[in-house]
Amino acid sequence: MIISWLLSIAFSASISLMAFGAVYRPEMLGYLAASPGTLLIACCLPLVLLVRLVEGRAHSAISINAWWLIGYGLVASFLSALFFGFTPLYVTKSATLLVLSAVWLAPLLFFDHVRIQHLRAALIVALVICAVGYIFGDFFSGSLPPAVREIIFGAGYQETLDSRARGFMQETSHFATLVGRYAMMLYLLAEMPRRYSAKRQAVFMLFLVVLLAVVGSKGAAISILVAFLCISLTRRQIPYLLLFAPVVVWVGLQQAQAVAYDLSNFTSGSTRLTLWLAGLAGQLSDPIGYGYYGFYWAVQHFGGEAMNWLGAQFPLNFSEVVDIVEGLNNVSTKSTLLDFLLVYGVFFLWMMYALCRRINLGDPRARAAVIYLLLTSLATSAHESISFFLGFVVLIIAFPRSESRPEPVVIRG
Repeated sequence: MIISWLLSIAFSASISLMAFGAVYRPEMLGYLAASPGTLLIACCLPLVLLVRLVEGRAHSAISINAWWLIGYGLVASFLSALFFGFTPLYVTKSATLLVLSAVWLAPLLFFDHVRIQHLRAALIVALVICAVGYIFGDFFSGSLPPAVREIIFGAGYQETLDSRARGFMQETSHFATLVGRYAMMLYLLAEMPRRYSAKRQAVFMLFLVVLLAVVGSKGAAISILVAFLCISLTRRQIPYLLLFAPVVVWVGLQQAQAVAYDLSNFTSGSTRLTLWLAGLAGQLSDPIGYGYYGFYWAVQHFGGEAMNWLGAQFPLNFSEVVDIVEGLNNVSTKSTLLDFLLVYGVFFLWMMYALCRRINLGDPRARAAVIYLLLTSLATSAHESISFFLGFVVLIIAFPRSESRPEPVVIRG
């Protein structure tokens, strides 16, 4: 139990350190060193696996399924190598993807060691760090001393042309996603012992909509707005929807303008559209998944086809897509769901189904959180996958189905 307690502290510390997401030190570790939090998780994972092997059946099905999923990725990689042929570059990159996938699934792998008191403190600390980053790095731009900026931001991330808030993160979308998801998790933990209140939920979700709009978010703000609308079409919520309608309409119009501006001035819109099509085509082509090795072939092949098709239909800027598809730099579909579907196929869907079955989706709070997590996962990927799976861990503990009791090893204090 002492080891489990220490792992809980280490994991919770890593969750708070994810608020520092522009570090990239040492650079030889690449994307794994993008945050101190990811490095700490990677260092603790071997111990988590060792404890899992020693304790065996004492662990929950949640962590067991996640380990099996990682193992299946190796099997699928072997099959992809046989089918597509051996390429040294793919081998090197697939080894990296294996480690990163384990880091991104860490909330599920650490599930048996999570202490809610540690996690709650970590979420609060992370949001405080984000607030400090927003005030001194965005609101009062340039107020951070050069020596501090040099410590917090790695090479190439000290300046940004994007005027949207990013705190201590490498990109604005990462900042908004982390703030929105962590705030949602704190709300869920606070609501855990309380009876449902339609007023309380409406006020919180409206607050989150406005907060994400203020920091310049597009995807996260739109996602929470859609989640708010989805749970508002009930007898208990409609009065609050009508009351807050002016704010909802204002945020909706603001986000529509932001999306239109992004398509005209940046590459992120065309990049996501191209890679989404590539991810969907790849999943339909091979539902059982490509594994870590075949993931790169799938992105190259279907990404190229999607780029050619879209280029013939619309005048889009594909400069970023070309770097991803042809240069194999920062390869991703820009979506947690599509990335994991390409690697693990239908087995990832089965794992997500098993997670959702443990959640009381009859509760509007849980239902809204699931909608929000799934929608944000369509536009974010990589290290943001950690907060995605962490959200499901919090939901399983805070709002379990009545016939599925919480795991006895999880302390909710």
